[in-house]
Amino acid sequence: MRRRSGCKRSRTGCRTCRARRVKCDETPGACQRCTSTGRVCDGYELQRLPLVKDSWSKISADLGSGFRWTITSDERRCFSYFQHHTAPTFCEMFDSALWQHLVLQMGQSEPAVYHATVALSAIHKDSETRGMPLAVNFPGRSQGPWLRFAHEQLGRAFQILIRRRASPDPRLRNVTLLCCLLFVLSDLLQGHYDGAFTHLQSGLHILRELQAERELVAPTPRQDLVERCLVAAFAQLDIISAHYGVGGPLLCIDTLPTQWQSRPTSAVGFANLKEARAAFNLVTSAAYRFMISGMGMSTEEVTRNYTVIQSRQLRARSLASRFWQSFEPFYRSSYHALDRKEQRSAELIHLQYLALMVSLDTTPLAGHEAALAAFTPALDKIVSFAESIMARFPERPTISIDVGVLPPLYDGAMICRDYRVRWRAIKLLRAWPHREGPFDSNWILALAEEALRLELLADPAVSLEEHAASSIVDDDEFAPCRMLRDLNERRSQIKQVLAQTGGVLGDAASPADYLGAVKSVAGWSCMRAFKARFPDS
Repeated sequence: MRRRSGCKRSRTGCRTCRARRVKCDETPGACQRCTSTGRVCDGYELQRLPLVKDSWSKISADLGSGFRWTITSDERRCFSYFQHHTAPTFCEMFDSALWQHLVLQMGQSEPAVYHATVALSAIHKDSETRGMPLAVNFPGRSQGPWLRFAHEQLGRAFQILIRRRASPDPRLRNVTLLCCLLFVLSDLLQGHYDGAFTHLQSGLHILRELQAERELVAPTPRQDLVERCLVAAFAQLDIISAHYGVGGPLLCIDTLPTQWQSRPTSAVGFANLKEARAAFNLVTSAAYRFMISGMGMSTEEVTRNYTVIQSRQLRARSLASRFWQSFEPFYRSSYHALDRKEQRSAELIHLQYLALMVSLDTTPLAGHEAALAAFTPALDKIVSFAESIMARFPERPTISIDVGVLPPLYDGAMICRDYRVRWRAIKLLRAWPHREGPFDSNWILALAEEALRLELLADPAVSLEEHAASSIVDDDEFAPCRMLRDLNERRSQIKQVLAQTGGVLGDAASPADYLGAVKSVAGWSCMRAFKARFPDS
């Protein structure tokens, strides 16, 4: 076969000609090569991906034949990345029919979902390439080709939804909600919290009007208005997002009657891991609603509202204890029959339960140092358990909708009064940069590091000068002086990174300044708790 020398494939041209692999005449608006043959010209793309050889690019050869619309080589690359990397990443902690089946099926049959998945995969690829750094959103921040390409794809998905909004198609509700979910995750990966929570609230209001959350706790034989796995994903984000000052949770699934709660006793073990996880989501919903209202409260506020606080605390603890009565026998008897991934999922539920019980007890104790110190053994156990799970988890995902280790490590890094336990939790957060829904390990890490730094600076027993003169301290990673030096160096590095992304962090800046233009940060429960602890920061 004769090979043409010096010929390069064109990177321009309309979408239709590029998909057909023919030369486009590039007529503005619509090319004549398409219109002259009666074809619809799908227009021109403003953003293209860089030409790089990725290991996953070769996988994309089997894509393209099953689509009813024109797809480009860049989109094919990203959809392949989503299919073979992003979607499996979402399933590393817990199995999910949403990512294992629904998204991929609808992505190949619904153009809006297709473009939304392409966008999410491009953003995911960009984040992973940069090492999953703290997602910042400063005005005027420059964007690379992957993010510009993703934004164009998000625009295409949104325009398709707009054109179909009056359609009587019964599938449109699922399409709209799935795109909404993908928009939420795309925004979260970029640090666009305000936009993410706006999209999330829109989806939750749709589900609430349909009363779709009832299908999670009391499934009925009727035909689902919304895919149950999609409702579960929104419910999970609803529970977590309540920590971010946006109201809610809106669905409040813990208030709905369930077969599990109506049993005469919960001493009977769960039948399987799926059933256990569904019940634990009810516990998490109740616990988070209590914790969110109490985080950042002053001692005077706690005293003034103690009756209401105690009532809510007892309800959440009762539900958690009832869960443990069913989970403990299942965990004990079934653990060795589970495969490795299922064992890890069970361990994560166990870890979260332990952390939740500590959080329920410590939330009203802000400012009571002696009372908080009594929880050091429990927090030490939680951090050790998280460390054990991570050591046996080499394929750690960079993104998940599900909660894993972040809330437990937050407790260890922020609540514990023992510097050594807190330092171990901080080191674990550094070792696994990732997202669990709205929870960002980098943000939790930045908050924990700044809290520990301020406490060490206020500790008269800690001196940087003493550290500089002591060789013994260098051999002890838990020496407070060494921790302080490390934290000061880390803060200087963050300032340099923010300067490169358009942000400025002054010497007396609050950790809220790390997040740039996010408006809702002042209402975040963790930020309220930080401000209550360090009012001058």
